[in-house]
Amino acid sequence: MTTATGYDPDTMQVVEIQTSPTNQPVFDEFTEYVIKKKTERQQERLQQAAQLRQDGVTTGMQRTGNAHRRRQTPRSPSWKPAFMPKLGINSVVVIKPTDKINLAAYKGTNKLGAAISTATGISLASHEFTIWPAWDQNIIILGVRTSERIRQVLSVRELIIDGVRRGVQAHLKPAEDTFRGVINVDPAVTEQDISGVIYSPEAQILNIRKLGQTNVAVLTFEGRKVPRHIFYWNEAIPVRLYRKTTPACPRCGAVGHRADVCPTPNAQRCRACGEAKPGLEHNCTPTCLICGDSHLTGSADCAAKFRHRRPGTVRNSGTNKNTNPRGAGNDQPSGTERQLQHH
Repeated sequence: MTTATGYDPDTMQVVEIQTSPTNQPVFDEFTEYVIKKKTERQQERLQQAAQLRQDGVTTGMQRTGNAHRRRQTPRSPSWKPAFMPKLGINSVVVIKPTDKINLAAYKGTNKLGAAISTATGISLASHEFTIWPAWDQNIIILGVRTSERIRQVLSVRELIIDGVRRGVQAHLKPAEDTFRGVINVDPAVTEQDISGVIYSPEAQILNIRKLGQTNVAVLTFEGRKVPRHIFYWNEAIPVRLYRKTTPACPRCGAVGHRADVCPTPNAQRCRACGEAKPGLEHNCTPTCLICGDSHLTGSADCAAKFRHRRPGTVRNSGTNKNTNPRGAGNDQPSGTERQLQHH
């Protein structure tokens, strides 16, 4: 029991009352699904490790063999984060600032770890989470081991750094056996509005995330098959594959983060041509930060806009090679979606 102080309108006095501790926040089905799959993967890997020990094969030899096979797989050149850890059995939680803050200013200090520990109530000495700051993207990546700690981290809405409260948002990365698609909706609707009138007979919808005040909603499906259509208000509407884009910031001219998490949001440069401190009238020729061609950064004409799709993803109805590239059934994003897809 805890003591709370408040105003009693009946006696018109300030009184103290005994209250019960508040419950943990209620999490959505998607979070519980990811946590369940994480637990299953942990159990499977423990069983595999036990079997390898019984057979006299070390896990180190197994990893070496896998690494050799990975090196033999050719990869096309593409933008990649400067550092992306392989967190193994840990679940991955991404923390993004919603306030203007340059996380790299705290590089080499213990302030980010201390702030996260304070916000979550998880002791740093427990080693129950690991912190991997992605300085180029201005975000924090956490590797979290247990379901209880995942819920605690997802509850964080602010970090106190140098005595200043900084707004943040945390989200759980999708499980390995899920995939995302995008649909177009009315910009005025909310995620709750969509969830009550959406239905997919081919793949279970685990999560719905609206991209701000845009007309784009991201759907997370169970499995690795993305349906071509879902039913929204009983109307069949097309689903496009969610594709990661190369993040670029027209505000400061850097490739690696988006404008909404820019560490230097007050940088004075033309967002089209990149000229520093441009006047009201200047010779402006658009230049793409990603590919260097003469078009706006991240436009539909950019050949380097999209990052590689995760392998193994297919559509339930198969891929039609004769489909018009701009057709409703293909995975080419359009409109606002092309500007906002990133993670």
